[in-house]
Amino acid sequence: MKGRRVFSLGWFGFVGLLACSPTIQAATVVTHPFVGVKYYHRTETSPRPLVMHILEIDLTAPGISVAVTPDNGAKPGETTRQRTSDFVAQLGAQIGINGTFYTTAGSGPGPGGVTEYYANLTYFHYASGNPVSTWSGTGDPDERGINITSNNVATFIRPFAINQADYLVRPTATVLYNAISSYDGILITNAITATDANLHPRTAMGLNANRTRLYLLVVDGRQTGYSEGMTTIEVAQLLQSDYGVTDAINLDGGGSTTLVMADPVVRVVNRPSDGVERLQGCNFGVFATVPARPSFIANSQQYFADGRFQGALSGTAGAKYEIHVSPDLQNWSLLSVLQMTNSSAQFVDTNATGGLRFYKARPLP
Repeated sequence: MKGRRVFSLGWFGFVGLLACSPTIQAATVVTHPFVGVKYYHRTETSPRPLVMHILEIDLTAPGISVAVTPDNGAKPGETTRQRTSDFVAQLGAQIGINGTFYTTAGSGPGPGGVTEYYANLTYFHYASGNPVSTWSGTGDPDERGINITSNNVATFIRPFAINQADYLVRPTATVLYNAISSYDGILITNAITATDANLHPRTAMGLNANRTRLYLLVVDGRQTGYSEGMTTIEVAQLLQSDYGVTDAINLDGGGSTTLVMADPVVRVVNRPSDGVERLQGCNFGVFATVPARPSFIANSQQYFADGRFQGALSGTAGAKYEIHVSPDLQNWSLLSVLQMTNSSAQFVDTNATGGLRFYKARPLP
């Protein structure tokens, strides 16, 4: 419309994680720290104080890939133990959790003469297409694992024969690449198979029915009045009812339970019950893209006689961005959320009549 001006302003905010207060209140804060990653920071007061961290990872999103602790070659045991934060920092990953159960396998001199510690993993493990540890061969009918290929095809796997300690899996067509496993399949084909009724810190991992979403759960425990832990039955129920998980495994918990994020500084997100991080037998990491700073594309504006205004925003493919609008730079309202299928997307204001209109954008918090 002639004589009307529309100004575009950049707005580049960051929403950090909420600090835990001494008094826990039931709440869920949802943020999107990386492309394809949704983070639920959840606190509950019933049936007991709980602080939970759930990460929903879109395995189809650009930039998503995973890694697990590799074998340690000719050194004792199968892996070299490592804190989850060190694992994330060494790989340059964005997310890390502790992995499966293990037994210690002694120590030896590491780089720079620093003592390092070794582990034998108790359950099936593959790293970057290389075998690391076999199934237990104990005959446990609920022994299960999650395998993710180099192109993010996820499969819920089990031993080919539960009494054999080998590397054979079902489904037999599975392309083994990065796999992590446990004796404790707590959700199998949407049936709750968990049995542990004790309260502990927990780490769990699961998949949805069509295997496009990977879920990582960490719940703190053994901290009276802050977070007192969950049973594996409760973990399975929560993943199934609230997040649509159909298959899940319980990983090493207790003092091992750890969640790390690099956003951008590597930090421990949860509160480990030992007060410090443990050296883990193995870890699981996720690589993801940090959404780029958005910008309005010059000369993309179009005005229409019916009062519509159209513009375009550049950003990161796969990321989501909020567009906010204001008539006076004081009162802002959400106009739209843009899903970037490529590196740019259009937005439309259907009420851009009369006076000035200001726009600002940020990554979806």
